[in-house]
Amino acid sequence: MTKEKQTDAALKGTFLDVRVDGTYIILLFCLGGFYVEMYYASIPNKVEKFVAFTSTTLLDPWLTELSLAEDGILQENMFGERLNGNQA
Repeated sequence: MTKEKQTDAALKGTFLDVRVDGTYIILLFCLGGFYVEMYYASIPNKVEKFVAFTSTTLLDPWLTELSLAEDGILQENMFGERLNGNQA
């Protein structure tokens, strides 16, 4: 499958989060029973690769970005923006 078709398929999934790792901006999507990481490089302004997986163990780098309240409800994203509608 071409990278263009892979990108189209990933974008049809549910966007979950974004994080930065080195020179990559990595977007996480959920597509049915699996997850897809899309690695975007701002230079040269293109999607470089995709990583698809079903193991929740591979979500560990994403979980370190989350802030959970005592009741387990997600409170903010990796940018410190409140997700429950309240101001920080």
